[in-house]
Formats: sequence, structure tokens, C-alpha cells
Amino acid sequence: MPGHPLDYASINQAARTLLAAGFSVIPTGANKRPALPSWKPYQDRLMTEDEVNRHFATVDRLAAIGGRVSGNLECLDFDDPSIYAPFLDLLTKRDPSLAASLVKRKTPSGGFHLISDNLNSGLFSTGGHGWQ
Repeated sequence: MPGHPLDYASINQAARTLLAAGFSVIPTGANKRPALPSWKPYQDRLMTEDEVNRHFATVDRLAAIGGRVSGNLECLDFDDPSIYAPFLDLLTKRDPSLAASLVKRKTPSGGFHLISDNLNSGLFSTGGHGWQ
């Protein structure tokens, strides 16, 4: 389909690659909503090969599920790009090593993601940083 960021075969292969690396993934539509009746089972387990074949045959995108199922993956999603730089500046001042360890990505919609797979990163908690 014209205008797709990736073709269906590429999405399927990306899902397989992420699953092989230990990340739980689900198919999503262009609207970012899960393309499954329920994605709850994949919060606790990875998809089987048969499920990947079924669910990633004709989808627009995929999403990784955070938490324990994906090796403690954490992701902060900044839909408003004007918030991203000030947040990253503050984080860098408070914890330069944490800020440097994060994967930083621009999203297709113009926002940003900060991604960590470190359970003790403190990205979503005070993590001993004493943030208020």
C-alpha cells in the first residue's frame, strides 16, 4: 500500500526480530490502536510463531509492550515535542548517566520517545533520585 512506512513483510520481520530479542510486541493500526481483540495475554507472555503469522500478516505498525514481559522495557512518550527538550535537560542535570543511557527516538507523529530496559533506571519512579 503506498505511503506505508514499511511493507507488511518488513513489519512481520521486525516483529520476529523483536520477539527473538525478548520483547513482547503486538500489531497496531495506523491509529496506534492494538489490532487485536485483546492484547492482555501479551502483557505476560511472548507471542508464538503461529500467533505472529496470524497477527502480523497485514498490519500497519507494531508496538512493544513495556514491563517485565519485555525485560523491564520502559518508554516515556512525548506527544508534545515542546515538553521533550526541557524534560531531557532537567533529567541530564539531575542524573547525567541515566540521561546518557536512554535510547532517544523521534516518532512518526513528531513527538519523542525515551526508552530504557534498565529496571532500576528510575524513569517511571523516583528510583532513589528523590524527584518531587
